[in-house]
Amino acid sequence: MDEFDTFNAPKKRLMGALLASLPTVTVALCDDGTPLVPGDMSLFSGAKQVAAQLRQLARRNGTAVAVPELLRRDVRHADAPGLAAAAQLLAAGRCDPPPACPEIKLFAAPSREEEARAAAAAIRRLMRQGVRCGKVAVVCRDISKYRAAVKYEFRMADIPLYCDEPTTPEFSAP
Repeated sequence: MDEFDTFNAPKKRLMGALLASLPTVTVALCDDGTPLVPGDMSLFSGAKQVAAQLRQLARRNGTAVAVPELLRRDVRHADAPGLAAAAQLLAAGRCDPPPACPEIKLFAAPSREEEARAAAAAIRRLMRQGVRCGKVAVVCRDISKYRAAVKYEFRMADIPLYCDEPTTPEFSAP
């Protein structure tokens, strides 16, 4: 299950069945480690609410709940210091740049369309080299300004596109 701030009713039923039948279940959420406060609407409040719901669901299904483990270091990008720096830059607005970042490609172009076209061409080259699309990401600071160009250029280059955009509970299925 991959969800940012809510589990809808069918997913809750599925999670309940999984919790009741599996020996262990690991859940990874993006959380800062501070306690959930009623009425909290901060960045991690959705994840905290999901964690609370899952703990309650686990207990209801007779599943033991381990003490949460808060990861303070980036293990996901251990072999890619450039991606670690990019993640830090996006999260904190600053980073310590590594000496070389072959895993990151930046495209400066006179228009968003040309920028999207250059990114699509680079992705096609990677695909021809055998890189799976799931290993490729395009980051736009403001997707609303790039959405049309990226969708068009990726469609023209036959590149599958999954656009991960934030949602809120009022725009999620019940």
